[in-house]
Formats: sequence, C-alpha cells, structure tokens
Amino acid sequence: AGKQTIEVGLRAPGGAAAKDPRFEVKVVAPGETDQTARVRPVVPTADGKFKVPYDPAVPGEYVVKVVAVGRDP
Repeated sequence: AGKQTIEVGLRAPGGAAAKDPRFEVKVVAPGETDQTARVRPVVPTADGKFKVPYDPAVPGEYVVKVVAVGRDP
C-alpha cells in the first residue's frame, strides 16, 4: 500500500543518455492483462530523469512494461 515511483530511462549504445526519449509505460496489476492495463503518464524530473507515479490498488505482484524510443546523442 502507498504511492510508488517507477523511474525509467533510455541509454544509447555506449551508455550516454538518449536524446528526446519517449516512453510508453504500463503497470500490469494482479488480475489485469497487458491489454487491459492503461498507459501511465511519464513525468520528467528537474534532474533530467523520468518517473511514473503509481498507487497500487491491490496487494500482489505487479509487472512494469516499458517501450522506449529515442535518438543517439
């Protein structure tokens, strides 16, 4: 119970942060499927990272699915 924060990011080959990253994040809760889980908003932070705030509704195992695209720096 309680709010959770999922941090996401994207790196280019060589380890540098990717340019203009875009993310599609789904949090699949117990009893949900990938098709019924909704896409969660991704919030940029002041230090250049990206986070997804999430408030779990039921106890159990959650699966985070991320699709990310970006450009080499």
